[in-house]
Amino acid sequence: MKNVRSSKRWAGGFALAALVVAAAASAEAANGNLKVTSFPSGAQVVVDGAPTGKTTPMSVSLTEGEHTVNVQIPNSGWQPDTRTVTIVAGNNDLSVTLLPVLTQGPQGPKGDKGDPGPMGAPGQPGQPGERGERGEKGESGLPGPAGETGPTGDTGDPGPSGAADPVLLEQLSAAIARIGQLEAMFLGFSGSHAWSRRLASLFENEHELPLFPYVAISAAHGDPVVIAGRNQTVQRLQSSSGTLLWSSDDDRLRLPLFEAAAVTTDQAGDVVMFGRNRSSGSPDKSLLKLDGVTGGLKWQANAGPNGDQTGAVGTDRHGDIFVASEGELFKRSRESGAELWKVGVAANDKGIALAVDAAGDVIEAGWKQNLVVTKFSGTDGEVIWSRSLALGVPPIPAGLGLGVTAAGDVVLASGFRGTVDIGGGALVSAGLTDVLLASLSGADGAHRWSRRFGGPEDDKPFGLAVEPLGSAFVTGRFAGEATFGEETLVSAGLGDAFAIKVGADGTPLWIRQWGDEFEDYGVAVGVDVVGNATFAGVFRGEVSFGGNRLDSGGAIIDGVKHYSTAEFIVKLTR
Repeated sequence: MKNVRSSKRWAGGFALAALVVAAAASAEAANGNLKVTSFPSGAQVVVDGAPTGKTTPMSVSLTEGEHTVNVQIPNSGWQPDTRTVTIVAGNNDLSVTLLPVLTQGPQGPKGDKGDPGPMGAPGQPGQPGERGERGEKGESGLPGPAGETGPTGDTGDPGPSGAADPVLLEQLSAAIARIGQLEAMFLGFSGSHAWSRRLASLFENEHELPLFPYVAISAAHGDPVVIAGRNQTVQRLQSSSGTLLWSSDDDRLRLPLFEAAAVTTDQAGDVVMFGRNRSSGSPDKSLLKLDGVTGGLKWQANAGPNGDQTGAVGTDRHGDIFVASEGELFKRSRESGAELWKVGVAANDKGIALAVDAAGDVIEAGWKQNLVVTKFSGTDGEVIWSRSLALGVPPIPAGLGLGVTAAGDVVLASGFRGTVDIGGGALVSAGLTDVLLASLSGADGAHRWSRRFGGPEDDKPFGLAVEPLGSAFVTGRFAGEATFGEETLVSAGLGDAFAIKVGADGTPLWIRQWGDEFEDYGVAVGVDVVGNATFAGVFRGEVSFGGNRLDSGGAIIDGVKHYSTAEFIVKLTR
């Protein structure tokens, strides 16, 4: 599921494990480059029985032809995975999801004796009667009567029934979730802190106005990708610890030459960015693809004239790319960014979000006067359905997030004011702008459920991500006193960041807040294949995200510390 954001609001999303072998033809080369990624990352890679000495994500040069690749984390409780891959000249990709080691519980006791079964079928006919005595005139006797039907046999005892092993059930449920199947047996949602980092300081002193940060998350492949800092440096962090895996120093990806508007990852783990290319003087729309292991630029494609700062991007299971920008929606090839189709979209002048379902169809949301949510065919861009939602709020300050479940149902987050009814009854804001969280049917856009969160001040969502089974994560900003389900929060300063997880019916499961005396807000969220969420946003001062307190930096002037504004990233467990 990807996260998207409007007017510099970012996208992130989730992806299923897959094996992809793609080659770039080169007649002269005798070797090919194999890129190996895994979930979890940090796995050892053995090729043809020889350890490479590297851990995932990694790359290795191999001769053309078949090779046996083993991916493993020894003594970790994860099953090793062995694949046979055919290497061709150029680049080859292998993506592996490791499954947990399952243990078998003991057989349960013998079950109680079952109730008697129904009456059996009629027995076989009895033996013929004895032959009658010979008559005086030699006539034969009449046949004897047929034998009676035999009695029905008793029903046998039922076989023994084993008791469910709770450890086995939990491991099996986790394995199913990792390959995109039902996860109905998972319990124990916590939202516990795993790690947190300061990404970059944005402003040198407190007098500069806080711009919306250049931060985006896409944790669907496990390791999150962020665009951080005033120069928009693209980084990839390790999911387990937040350690930096790579940071791109390519000026073509950074300000002032490129101004990002959205980012996501495909199933192979490569990074796709959309924004404005300023290298030629005029700000044209531009689409870029980066290698997920090294961060190197694979290709860059012009996406049209008159680029703006609003956009959203997503990929389907094949890796083809969908982009929504002001007034249009288009599909591009995963190989080169070549255009596959393009349609005009009148209702996305401001604030755009996008999500791609498992069937490859695309859901786009954008503002005209109302918030318009439209589902398009991924094959040709034809409209499948469209909903217009009157939310009583100007589009730019509203905030917007969009996601889709494995079943294809839509989950959206937006700000709203006053009284709104999108099909589930009236929702009334408590003051200025409140948070609307709702779900629409993927089949026809009909209302499934809707919730209101907030208080008397301005409360807005800026990022949303959805697990395959429908639980959603939302992040944004609230001020003063705000209610989320049964819990009421009070901000520590001008405004605090919030992170909330809701179940598949919109019921809050947990809520977190982060802030100091200044303005703090969440911007983006991504969710990995096991439901752990990575949040990013902006803070100022000293803030605890559940671990050590982070300091946004700044300068001491006349004995007084003047804090900068900085970007944060924090991972919470499911």
